[in-house]
Amino acid sequence: MFPLPSPPASPFAHLLAALLVAAAGAGCSGGPKPADDSGSGADGADGGSEGSVDGGAGDGGPADPCGEAAVVEVGTGAAAFEPFGDPATAVMVHGPQGGWHMLGSLRVTGLQQIVSVRYTVTHQASGVVVADNQYRVGMLYDADTCVGSYPGMYGYLNVAEMVDGEADTPPELLSWQPVELCLEVDDGARAGAACGVVEAVPDPMDLASGLAPPRPD
Repeated sequence: MFPLPSPPASPFAHLLAALLVAAAGAGCSGGPKPADDSGSGADGADGGSEGSVDGGAGDGGPADPCGEAAVVEVGTGAAAFEPFGDPATAVMVHGPQGGWHMLGSLRVTGLQQIVSVRYTVTHQASGVVVADNQYRVGMLYDADTCVGSYPGMYGYLNVAEMVDGEADTPPELLSWQPVELCLEVDDGARAGAACGVVEAVPDPMDLASGLAPPRPD
């Protein structure tokens, strides 16, 4: 008896076999990895390291170049800031309208460009404030270093509280005596102050006229 021929394979059987082969291939250890696995751990670590060094992300952003404290210097100079000499002196300039003033100049680190300034001059021996002036100025300014300066502020001298008989002018009452020049500076967010003691020197015209006494020996 001849064997009966096998029935033709079902198309569903072929499909099932194909799926089983594909599943076996995907499970092999040599298969391609997902794109996400190709060094993502190393790159992530490198990226985090670079961010903390270059961008300061861990510090909450770049540091304020102006810092946290203002450093104020008081000096003299009509056109540019000049530190006081040694010995420190300031001339009581006799102006063309008959008044007197002392020039004060500012240099500051750590404040913004626009500042409010209070400029005072105090007679050291008596404690009398002989000049008290307010300014709002835009400094000559380097934004990269937060260093600014402003020269030639006038401290207008008023010696009414010191009048002694006929002596009633700054050259008569202040010449050759120590006075303290102070600057209080504020940019609205930070503030600072500085003082310097100088010898009050009379204007040459007041020496020549005899209004100011000669320097004592």
